[in-house]
Amino acid sequence: MSSKLLMVIMRSILVFRDPNLPVELPVTWLSYSSTTLPYMEISRHLSQESLKQGYRSKYAQFWREIVPQVLNMYNACKTAGDSLSKYFGREQVEYCDRMP
Repeated sequence: MSSKLLMVIMRSILVFRDPNLPVELPVTWLSYSSTTLPYMEISRHLSQESLKQGYRSKYAQFWREIVPQVLNMYNACKTAGDSLSKYFGREQVEYCDRMP
């Protein structure tokens, strides 16, 4: 792929929010879907083989699933701690502050 074509694609994304406009690409860049996680592998030659799914999905699972679970647990702990602090005092309810 030429640098000129790459610049056209990036401009299309910024201006039109669609990499397929206003020029026609050798392939149609698919819209994002949280189930299939489509992406286009940018290489020297764009073709149907450039369209892929699930980019590094094993690694992205950490950010999509595990981090929100940890944040939810932390927020639940903070909420419970705030509720209990009025009965036990703030210094005795600092467990969430020590969570890694």
